Amino acid sequence: MIEKGVDVKLAVDMLNMAFTNIYDTAIVVSGDGDFDSAIYGAKNMGKHVENAYFSSGHSDQLKKACDKFILLDELVKDCFVK
Repeated sequence: MIEKGVDVKLAVDMLNMAFTNIYDTAIVVSGDGDFDSAIYGAKNMGKHVENAYFSSGHSDQLKKACDKFILLDELVKDCFVK
């Protein structure tokens, strides 16, 4: 099954919820730099945006856009079946 437009829906949700003041801090769990415009939009509304990511595939755009970063590699290392 292929899902299309999920990133757009997540970006729209982030902006809608920022506009309606549902959150103070958003945590974007992605390495996709396409979220940078939504992140800047949320930050322009006074929101704090953090990025949780895996070391493989982290975008430079997210590094510039987000306020804080959470590397997931060590947090989930024991969750995978070996």
